[in-house]
Parts: sequence; structure tokens; C-alpha cells
Amino acid sequence: MTGKRSPCFSTETCYEDIADKSPDTWTVNFPAAKGERQSPINIETSKVTFDKTLADNPLKISYQTEKGLPVENTGASFHLHWGAEDDKGAEHLIDGKVYAAEIHLVHWNSTKYKSFGEAADKPDGLAVLCIFVKVGKAHPGFEAVSCQLSKAKCKGDKDCCPSDFDPSCLLPKDTKRYWTYPGSLTTPPCYESVQFIIFQEITEFSPEQMKALRSMKFGDDENSENMVNNFRPPCYIGSRTVRASFPQ
Repeated sequence: MTGKRSPCFSTETCYEDIADKSPDTWTVNFPAAKGERQSPINIETSKVTFDKTLADNPLKISYQTEKGLPVENTGASFHLHWGAEDDKGAEHLIDGKVYAAEIHLVHWNSTKYKSFGEAADKPDGLAVLCIFVKVGKAHPGFEAVSCQLSKAKCKGDKDCCPSDFDPSCLLPKDTKRYWTYPGSLTTPPCYESVQFIIFQEITEFSPEQMKALRSMKFGDDENSENMVNNFRPPCYIGSRTVRASFPQ
């Protein structure tokens, strides 16, 4: 699938707009949330299928450097999910293990569809690259974004990075080892349109970079709730098979 990525970093604010911010209520207004290929999931590596075809055909990922990358507190195509503390935040689990955050690079199928909007609800419409984050060293590439978050602190705020930004800096060094499965958007409307690609290699953000994320607000003023715990709990995997590009 040939894909395009929207050149924008944005935070996930959907939880402010949904009643009680509880994923348990989403099925009331969003029928897709009742589906059989919902995301995220807990990946049990003992049940993963090694797919040699994936190993023999490594991913080809190419991004253009963005000049003046917009940083906006709204919710869109390059975003993260994180928790209030370091022991939660990522959406996918690996054998029950949870990481502090999860980066999502969202792409739409430009081979078949004319726009992200057209692709968003199609079974083969989207592909999301996922990178787990643990707390440790500062991430040099993400620093260009994290240092601007104070200028996009409240809902609707926006700013631009003063330096060029290459999204590939967020990718792990090893993109050959990953898990993949068919899933859904992890926020409403929860369309079952996503092929997830979850890299095994973990990246690191510093405590200061995590604090910058956690200091953002769900609402449009400084007194609104801090933007934390913007992740959906794991969903039932059902009959789906998780494939891997490497033996478990």
C-alpha cells in the first residue's frame, strides 16, 4: 500500500469531547466500536505467527522534511498517547507489558483513495506505524516538537516548529522487526480501517519531554484538566492473527 502522511503533529483531544471520556460509552454513538477488529490489543507473543514474507520484504518508509511543522492541540495524524505516570500510557500491550507512551504515524492509502477522509472508514484505508516510548534519555528528534508544546498548551492553540522536522527521526533504528494486525482507529468513530505496524524496538523520551506532554490541557484554558491518560484500554482480539516479521 502506498501511503501519505499528513504533515502535522497534534495531540489527542477526543477524550474531552466524548461523554465521561470513557471508552465504555463509545458504542452508544459510534456503532463501529462494537466491531470485531477493534484496537488496541494485547499482543501475546506465544500466539504470534512468524510471516517470512514480511521478513523477505522489509518496509520501505520515506518522509519529506517538514518546514515549519504545525504543532496544534486538536487531534490528527501524527500524535501520541500517554499516561499520567510512567507505568501507563501506551495503547498496545506486549505480553501484558505497558509502556509510558505510544507514537502513531498515521498514513492513508493514496493508491486507492483520493483523500484521508475517503480512506478513513475503508477496510484497507489506513496504516499506522507504532513506536513504544519508555522514560530515559531525551529524544533529540522529538525535542523540536516538545519544546513548542507550551505554545500549544490549550485546546485550539497552535504554533510552528522554528526548525525543520523530519518525521523519520521518530522511527526506530531497526524497522525490520515488527508485529502487524488488522485493527481500528483507537478513538471515535473507531472505524475498522487500520493495519497496525508495531515496532519491537523501544524509543526513549526524557522525563522533561514527558512532562511537556502531560502539562498540556484538554480544554481551552489554563484551568482545564491536564491532558493525560488519553489511551484506550485493550480490546478483544477475537479470531484475528497477529503476524511478525521475525521469529518469536
